[in-house]
Amino acid sequence: MNKIDLEFLKKEITGGTNTKVPLFFIIVFGIVIAMMLVGSVNSPHDVKVAIWGISAGLVLVCVVICGILPLLSHKKNSNELRPEDIRVKKRAAADRYKKNDKRWVAFKGEEDDYIVSNDFYHHEFASGREFYIISRVQMKNGRETEKLIGIYPADVYTIDTNEIFVERS
Repeated sequence: MNKIDLEFLKKEITGGTNTKVPLFFIIVFGIVIAMMLVGSVNSPHDVKVAIWGISAGLVLVCVVICGILPLLSHKKNSNELRPEDIRVKKRAAADRYKKNDKRWVAFKGEEDDYIVSNDFYHHEFASGREFYIISRVQMKNGRETEKLIGIYPADVYTIDTNEIFVERS
């Protein structure tokens, strides 16, 4: 049996927050250096001062946007990831159907049905087969909402109950 690694899932949820920062830094600093070089060549003193001032302003804006804000949002995201923010439910599949060219699966004890994107995987949801439904709990407008992370067959995967409480149906 394969074990579902909840620590890996936590890292996957918050991963990729700072991926575009280096590219943005390179572009902005390239523009700043080009402005400084162009402004420094055969220009009056007032133009040089203005261009250097604009360049310094762009650098400060770039540092704030690229350096500070992503770090704050990443810290906020990583602080939100407590074990109680991941909900694991064990449910039996009740029905599978197609509606509006999408494949849906209904589970016993669940209010909402889930979309299954892969046609081959859709056949795995036989009635009565148990699955782990792993979702992330988020607070939006004072209400608790769940964002689906994954659905795993219980006869193939296990979850260490010491790491997280598994809610049974």
